[in-house]
Amino acid sequence: MKRHFIIFILFISTFFLFSCCSTKETGTQNEVTKMLKKTRPVQLPPGTAEISATVLSVNYENGRGVCVMRIDTVHGYGPATKPLAEGGQIEAEIDRVLQEKATESISKMFKKGVHKTLRVRYSGSKMEKSGKWQIISIR
Repeated sequence: MKRHFIIFILFISTFFLFSCCSTKETGTQNEVTKMLKKTRPVQLPPGTAEISATVLSVNYENGRGVCVMRIDTVHGYGPATKPLAEGGQIEAEIDRVLQEKATESISKMFKKGVHKTLRVRYSGSKMEKSGKWQIISIR
């Protein structure tokens, strides 16, 4: 009888132990998961960088805009991207597809002194000096 009672107690305690340890996420775990997804850095495609920059000048020739910018912040790089220095200047061509998709005039978007967060792509190899930067999207 004593042996049956001990087995019964073990069975009941095992049942309660497994029923209390469910795999449901609590509200705080959901919040932590959502926060991690938001703060996780975005993976950029090869040869691209995300930067915040201030427009210094814009030149338009033959329907193409070339923008000279001062890099304020580098937010991230894709693999095999030529490095950019914060505080440095780059000359970047405004991508033709971006110009076509723009809802407002490119000349209004890239006025002197305007601060923008952009994705830029380097066309050319990392070691090549003749390659050019292109603005491919505006955040």
